Amino acid sequence: MFVYMLSSKRKMSKLKVLDLFCGAGGFSLGFRDEGFSVTGVDINPKSGEIFTLNKIGDFFEKDLTKENITGEFDVIIGGPPCRPWSSINVKRRGIRHPDYSLLKSFFHHIFSLKPQAFLMENVPPLSGDPGYISLIEKTAKEGYSVSFRRINYGHYGIGSQRKRLFTAGFREFGNDANSFFEKMENLKIDPITIHQAIGKYEHFQMDEFPDHIWPQLNTIEKYREHYETGKFGWHKLKYDESAPSFGNVMKTYILHPNAGNENFPVRVISVREVLELLGFPSSYVFPSDMAMGMKYQMAADSVSPLVSRQMAFVLKQIIENRSY
Repeated sequence: MFVYMLSSKRKMSKLKVLDLFCGAGGFSLGFRDEGFSVTGVDINPKSGEIFTLNKIGDFFEKDLTKENITGEFDVIIGGPPCRPWSSINVKRRGIRHPDYSLLKSFFHHIFSLKPQAFLMENVPPLSGDPGYISLIEKTAKEGYSVSFRRINYGHYGIGSQRKRLFTAGFREFGNDANSFFEKMENLKIDPITIHQAIGKYEHFQMDEFPDHIWPQLNTIEKYREHYETGKFGWHKLKYDESAPSFGNVMKTYILHPNAGNENFPVRVISVREVLELLGFPSSYVFPSDMAMGMKYQMAADSVSPLVSRQMAFVLKQIIENRSY
């Protein structure tokens, strides 16, 4: 678990953050816990229920392909849908994908709202997209220092080796974008093991803990070769390791480390176990009437709240330590 050593001089002002495409609220959670006032935006009404249940902040249900957000925000964060660049998507990629325009929507809000800083999360292949590179260049012309780096969640005390591309920008503040990632490097710690993350749930039966649910899959044995060899991203996890990066567990089976052991069912990891591997607190819950597939998908798409909080900590330091 990450430990914060906070200076007594640190200001506690409520900076306002706008989270575009907020989904399950993982990005927002880290900023809320670091003292920011959060507003989330998403097309999915379930995101609003999640924000209410978990007391994350304000929420607006908006279709960002058609609507723009107005107001004053110190920081904009968000993760536009990654399907146009995801390695799992083998059909319509890049500019041919209908979600491609949402990348421009994110940057449009940077240009129109002019926050002091922004952070964007997406999959690593985005970094080679010509449209993305063009938007970065335009952002620099708008007066922002901009930088992007690949971040491995496992380097920040998380039970998953998920790698994501983060783009940081700071308005009119020299080279603070590079400084942001340098400060993040200084916060690195060792990953936790899968057992440390989810071992506490191994004796719980289905539904004995909120979101500790999993599908009854009759096809697991059919794909034994896949999850025994890691083929096509399918895995049987090992308790003494950290988890590889994985997507929706209902689409690519990720088996529990004890699967097949005596008195333990052959099953995939539960929604709760996915959340724990990504650093969500055990108090976090999905709406009870939300479909299991949507829970797995929203968890798979989410930013780790623990990584997000460390980013919020660094970003706040940079903003508050400036001389105006």
